Amino acid sequence: MIWAQWKYRSWCFARRQSAVFFLLAAGKKAGDDRHAGEEGMMIEFDWSTSVLPLKKRDQVKDHWLQVRLDTVLPAIMHKHQIDMWVILGREYHEDPIMETLLPAAIDSARRLTIIVFSLNPDKTVERYVIQSNPSFEPFYERVWQPAKEDQWECLTRIVEDKNPGRIGVNVSPHYFL
Repeated sequence: MIWAQWKYRSWCFARRQSAVFFLLAAGKKAGDDRHAGEEGMMIEFDWSTSVLPLKKRDQVKDHWLQVRLDTVLPAIMHKHQIDMWVILGREYHEDPIMETLLPAAIDSARRLTIIVFSLNPDKTVERYVIQSNPSFEPFYERVWQPAKEDQWECLTRIVEDKNPGRIGVNVSPHYFL
């Protein structure tokens, strides 16, 4: 098998695994034929006869992203006693978890994208993105001011402002900056 075919198959497998993770993390059981409606309730959908239009797929993806960011993320950070979580991704070389945290309007990191989660004492999470793309809103607050600082200086500013006791950073021998 040539490299491109292997890479594509790996990508497809990773996408399927990510989709299963999304659904399980949000409390949906694999094989459940329901998806989130606009009000957040579960509605029946026959997957065998039709496929959602692209716009509706994006709405469903964004809805589940919001649910995960509001419920799953604070619980995980609290459980593992992480005050701040930093995720870094370069263009076409993202951390695998970053793909699960991007809104539907964004397909990959551009140049350098840094996502920062900061756990508050009330167990809510402040979500920042150090990137100039406006499509990250309303999921993340854009805090980078390119005219005043570079992205690393912005990250330093956030860390100094929040003064976290414990910072989580994703590391891997396969994905690095």
